[in-house]
This record gives sequence, structure tokens and C-alpha cells, in this order.
Amino acid sequence: MDDDVWVSTVFSKHRDRLLDKGTVRECFRSVLEQARYRDLLSEEHFSVDGTLLEAWASQKSFQPKDPEDREGDGSDFRGQSRRNTTHASVTDPDARLYKKAPGEASRLAYLGHVLMDNRQGLIAAEQVTSAESQLVA
Repeated sequence: MDDDVWVSTVFSKHRDRLLDKGTVRECFRSVLEQARYRDLLSEEHFSVDGTLLEAWASQKSFQPKDPEDREGDGSDFRGQSRRNTTHASVTDPDARLYKKAPGEASRLAYLGHVLMDNRQGLIAAEQVTSAESQLVA
């Protein structure tokens, strides 16, 4: 009775299964359905917001795509030109080098997009895209 409810290793093992089987998406759909039934979603007052989602890949993993161009352990990249067209993360190939504004450091990231009902503050839709792509309707 006094045991912890969540054990991190159990959650980690089952996280992919929950995402792959659509359990999370079904839960999200169910919450939206209940909100619509209770008239909590407006059909007129929505806004879209976006955020930068940092990838769980280190900058050292961002290596040249051509294995012959790789030198050393990847820890020294000063003076090298690194671009998404010539480089990729060896640990997270879908992550892209991206920066939100001039003068900021580039990071391996994804973009998160959220459609939100302004009246109640409920999320009505979400989408994660690669950091170089455009939002698709």
C-alpha cells in the first residue's frame, strides 16, 4: 500500500507501446469529445502557437553523413560548416539543426505546433514536425 505508484523503468519500457498503439491519441480524442459534448470548445476563437522542442541528441552526434568525412570522436567541430544537408545526428537522424533567431545557438530540435481554443484554453490539435518543415494543415 505504501509502494510508489510509478516506477520509471516500467514506464520507460511501456512508453513506446503506448505511443505505437495509439493509446495516447485515443485519450486525447476522448478528452476533446467530452469537451465538445459539454460545449467547452469554440468553433470561432482559436489560435496557433509553436515551440522549439530540443532533441535528446547531443551536438557531438551531429556528424557528416558521409562516413569518410568523419574525423576523431566528433567533439571538436570548431571551424567546421555544419548543415542539415551535409550532416545528421547518428543517434536521432530525424532531428534537425535549428535556431529560432539570429544570434542564438543552433540546436538539434523539432517544432511543436498547438491549436488552442481561446475561450477555455483547451488544446484542440497538435503536431510535431521536423525543424525545417512547414506546418501542414
